[in-house]
Amino acid sequence: MNRVNAITERDTWDAAAQARVSDRWAKCAVLWNKAMTDALLSAASISPDSVVLDLAAGSGDPALSIAKCLTSGRVIAVDSSRTSLLLANVHARQAGFNSKIASVQSDAHAIPLAGNCVDRITCRCGLMFFDDAGLVM
Repeated sequence: MNRVNAITERDTWDAAAQARVSDRWAKCAVLWNKAMTDALLSAASISPDSVVLDLAAGSGDPALSIAKCLTSGRVIAVDSSRTSLLLANVHARQAGFNSKIASVQSDAHAIPLAGNCVDRITCRCGLMFFDDAGLVM
């Protein structure tokens, strides 16, 4: 993807996140995605002390659902949209999980983390948006 397309795509996701800021659909979206989130959590076999990288974290779900499973672990929520991550931070604070969830704005193709620093990687719906899913995974 060239830089112009990357900026346009990021702006599109920021606009989508701004539309969610009102939280008008937040509770509905959690319910709509519950089956996928439950399947994701089951497949990931997350332990209470896991460090989980949640790709394409958007406005914070399933990172919030993952945080509920953790006692001493944490979630690193990665998304290209700054606006989405700001909303995720609000949701984390409201749920009392701000110490369990760290937000990182990054393209999934170039995540600024050291290799082998997480125990699990989750991605509920973002894979279809990656230019090179093989590179990301």
